[in-house]
Amino acid sequence: MAIQTNGPLGPFSGKLGKVIGYVDKKSGKQRLRSIGKYRDREPSDAELATRVKTTITADFLSFTKGFTDIGFGQYAELQRMTSPWHAASSFTRKAITGKYPDLKIDFAKLLVSTGEMPVVHHPEVVAVEDALMFSLDTSYDESTGTAANDRVMLLAYFPDFLRSVYTISGARRSEGYDLLALPRMTAGKTVETFIAFMSADHKRISNSIYTGQIINLHKY
Repeated sequence: MAIQTNGPLGPFSGKLGKVIGYVDKKSGKQRLRSIGKYRDREPSDAELATRVKTTITADFLSFTKGFTDIGFGQYAELQRMTSPWHAASSFTRKAITGKYPDLKIDFAKLLVSTGEMPVVHHPEVVAVEDALMFSLDTSYDESTGTAANDRVMLLAYFPDFLRSVYTISGARRSEGYDLLALPRMTAGKTVETFIAFMSADHKRISNSIYTGQIINLHKY
């Protein structure tokens, strides 16, 4: 029940329908707030799927944030998004496949960076003794926005225990390869791998390319 003081035009206090009114003690002004909707049913599968997608996205980005903040920084700025996280979240959710409750990231569809620089052609990755070795195409064309001194960006993500290893400014394109050192705990684990390029002045970046799933069989 609401109580109105000082006539019909005065402030009221208490509950009136879905609105609660009160008078702020410091300012003496009328304050109003609405009452949240009461939920009396179980969430639908669609709603549960949305929650699971949110959790999957947050888990992935929490452990790759240092990479994706750079990978989506320019895109977020151009799109006037609040932060690279919001951009990365949007792209990650698009790569989640399956039906509830069997939802997961399809890493082959996932972008961990996006930009206008042309992508590298035919990159390859293999596991060596204590690292991943990425082979790079050294060709470039300055007229299309690529250069010999572009820096490679490498990401290795371990879905089994939510951990990532990455480099933001690796070898130059002209070097043809780069190594990404792996922690000892990753021996025998599955790793999802990605590659991208960024210009030496950090003003241009490419879309990432998924370079495949590797089983790190090396014990070291």
